[in-house]
Amino acid sequence: MNKPVIMISSTFYDLKQVRNELHQFVEGMGYESLLSENSTFPIDTDLSTLENCKKKVELYADILILIIGGRYGYIDEKSGKSITNLEYIEAKNKGIPIYVFIEKNVLTAFELWKKNKENDFSSVVDTVEVFNFIERIRNTDSVWTFPFDIIKDIENTLLIQFSYLFKSSLADRLKMRKISTDVLFSILSTQALLMVIEKPPLWEYRLFFQVWLDENEKNAEKIYIYQHGHCCPV
Repeated sequence: MNKPVIMISSTFYDLKQVRNELHQFVEGMGYESLLSENSTFPIDTDLSTLENCKKKVELYADILILIIGGRYGYIDEKSGKSITNLEYIEAKNKGIPIYVFIEKNVLTAFELWKKNKENDFSSVVDTVEVFNFIERIRNTDSVWTFPFDIIKDIENTLLIQFSYLFKSSLADRLKMRKISTDVLFSILSTQALLMVIEKPPLWEYRLFFQVWLDENEKNAEKIYIYQHGHCCPV
C-alpha cells in the first residue's frame, strides 16, 4: 500500500526527543515519517545536505509538520535562510498541508520582540532570525500556528486536525462527484475499502490519507498538463 509521507522539519539537537517521539507517533498511525537523521531518508549523493532536504519535500512529502524552538539552525549562505525555513518554503510552494508548532516560551518572547526589537532575547533564541521566521509564517503567509509545551500537545492537536482534514476531503469528494453518502464507499479504492472493513488502529485517519492519495493519483495527469502545458510523456 502506498503510505502517506509526513515530513518532520525542525532543528535537530534541541528538538531531538520531540522528533523521535513524533516519528513513533506517525509510524504508529500507519504512515511513513520522513526525518533526515533516519537511515531510511533517501539521499542523493550528488546533492548537498540542503538540496537533499528540499528535494525530499518536493518529491515525497504529503504533509509537513514544522516544529520551531529556540534555535534557528544551519544557515544557507546563498539564501541566508535556515534549512527548516527552506523546507517550509518548499512545502508552501508545493501546496501541501503544513502544521506549525512553536514552543510556548519562544512564542511568548516573540510577542515581546514585536513590541521592542532592540531587547536582548539571547536567553530564549540563538538569533532573532527565529522571530523573523515566525513573523513570516504567521503574518506574511497567514499560516496558523500552535503553541506546545510537551510532545503530547502536538500529538493531540494533530489527531484533531487530521480528522478535520479527513472530513474536508470527504466533503470535497462528494461535491466533485455529486453523489450521496450512501454510495461513497462504492468508489473507494481496494486499499481504502480494506481499511473500512478491517478497521485497524486509527483507521479513520488512515482512510483519509488513502482517499487523498487516490485522488491525487487520479488527478496527476491533469496537474502535469496544467503545469507544463502539454500531455504527460508515455
